[in-house]
Amino acid sequence: DNENSYAPNEVVPIVASLERSTFEALHADYHKYNQKMRTLLFNIKKSSVLCKRLMDKALDPPVLLTMTPDELKAGLTPAEIASESEESRQLQMTEARCRRCTEKKVGILDIIHASRGDRYQVECISCGYTSFASRDDILRNG
Repeated sequence: DNENSYAPNEVVPIVASLERSTFEALHADYHKYNQKMRTLLFNIKKSSVLCKRLMDKALDPPVLLTMTPDELKAGLTPAEIASESEESRQLQMTEARCRRCTEKKVGILDIIHASRGDRYQVECISCGYTSFASRDDILRNG
């Protein structure tokens, strides 16, 4: 895209550094080296997040060599993915009891807006059971 394009004098040093890192790590096995370069270039072309982070030098080329295909697709390192999922898993706790284990450790995952009132998708952090509940179920003590 024209809006996301970079000047050659910006791209060449970064791609050269990536190639150098790949060669240093895999020079003994040309097949693995070639396969890794293809994988990296494919993912850099397809993932705008990965491309931007590489161009902004938020990711070092050697780090890319250790990333899995899913991590490359997301453009995030394993630590960033773990941190992101931890942040997104912060649930608003309710007064409801779990229908399976009866613990009072139920949090709201999602609110579903419907014409007859809101429904809540809830999850027990104790046993992992997920279900749906009404507003009254959420606010009920016990």
